[in-house]
Amino acid sequence: MNVRRLLLFLVVLFVASAASAQQSAPPAQSGNSGIDLDVVVARKNGPPVGDLQQQDFTILDNKTPQTITSFKAVDGSQAPIEVLVVIDAVNADYHTVAFDRDQVDKFLRTEGGDLAHPTALAVLTDNGIQTLGDFSKDGNKLGASLDQYTVGLRFLHRGGFYAAADRFQISLEGL
Repeated sequence: MNVRRLLLFLVVLFVASAASAQQSAPPAQSGNSGIDLDVVVARKNGPPVGDLQQQDFTILDNKTPQTITSFKAVDGSQAPIEVLVVIDAVNADYHTVAFDRDQVDKFLRTEGGDLAHPTALAVLTDNGIQTLGDFSKDGNKLGASLDQYTVGLRFLHRGGFYAAADRFQISLEGL
């Protein structure tokens, strides 16, 4: 897995964990049956726009302006996001897993190991998924836990279609 694929994988995990966090926390219900909206504003093909205020927004319901009863601006570092990095030792060969581990370790230790969001590590093996500790923003600590973990040999002995089906089932159960 090259660096671009690893970064894409991490972005997918990042988005999935953000979506999961949003789904797992139901919106607060107010007494007047209001609606909570999470909004991200971005220019076309550009980064998100920051420093927006309540007066910068208009809510329309059937083309009728509605009153905004509450507003809170949150930047990316304050968003309730947790990142789970999964190393797949079921569907990748030993050399690929070793390369992936090295790239994940480099990612964790970038910027002196100071991660933007709470991150946890997990390894998917023939025995299922195993987490390597709790969520942390300390990439050096997470890198050390990854260094201590040994990925064992595979136990799947069947080949061809049946092995692919077994690996698929293990992957689904792990997720």
